[in-house]
Amino acid sequence: MPGAVRIQAGVENGRCYLRVEDEGPGMPDELAQCVLEAFRRGDDARQQGAGGSCLGLAVVVDIAHAHGGEAVCGPGAGGGTRFELNWPEGDHRHSS
Repeated sequence: MPGAVRIQAGVENGRCYLRVEDEGPGMPDELAQCVLEAFRRGDDARQQGAGGSCLGLAVVVDIAHAHGGEAVCGPGAGGGTRFELNWPEGDHRHSS
C-alpha cells in the first residue's frame, strides 16, 4: 500500500517553490536526475507494458527554466522521493 504524499507551496528567500514528496520506496541518486530528462524512465523493470512518451517531467523542467527556475528530484525526508520546482518570486517576464 502506498504511503502519504505531501504537497507544499510557498516562498523562501525570494523564491517560490512547489514540493511534492512521497513515502514510497525512493530511487537511487543516479536515477533521481535522469527521470527529469526527456524519454527517460526511472526503472527498466517497470517499463514493460508502460505507455507514455516520458516527456512530462522534461516539460516541467523546461517551463521552470523559462521562468528563471529549476526542477530537482532527490530523496525525500521519509525515504521516498521529493520533486521540487522553484522560481524567482515576482517573475513577470511572460505577463501581458
